[in-house]
Amino acid sequence: DPKVAVEHCNEQCVFAGSTATCAARVQWVAKFGGSKDEAKPCDAAHSLIISQCDVCSKCELKFSGCSSPQEQEEDKNEKEEKTDKKEEKKDEKQREDHSSVGSQQPQEDKERHSKRNHEYETQQAEHCNKQC
Repeated sequence: DPKVAVEHCNEQCVFAGSTATCAARVQWVAKFGGSKDEAKPCDAAHSLIISQCDVCSKCELKFSGCSSPQEQEEDKNEKEEKTDKKEEKKDEKQREDHSSVGSQQPQEDKERHSKRNHEYETQQAEHCNKQC
């Protein structure tokens, strides 16, 4: 249950005279406490916090709210890709709508033109019949 898993990350951990939630500790260590060269700072922070606070052992990394700059960049790129795909679909739909309107338009123009020609020819024939 995700709600219970999140609650585990909200447990209070007391370490070195300081109290904070497991999630807050994981996030802080990932951001400030680990090596900048760490490939996966959230994983390293999570492991450290679990070793420091038994109460955090049930806090799963995915529910800790931790994301490294690399993970944040990946999330950002993923969101941008989704947005781009939505915009492409929207543009495609608009093009389809325009093309269907465009394909109907010439037919409507032809029908209107044909009707006007017929009316003109009828008027000319009536006029000619009266005067010819």
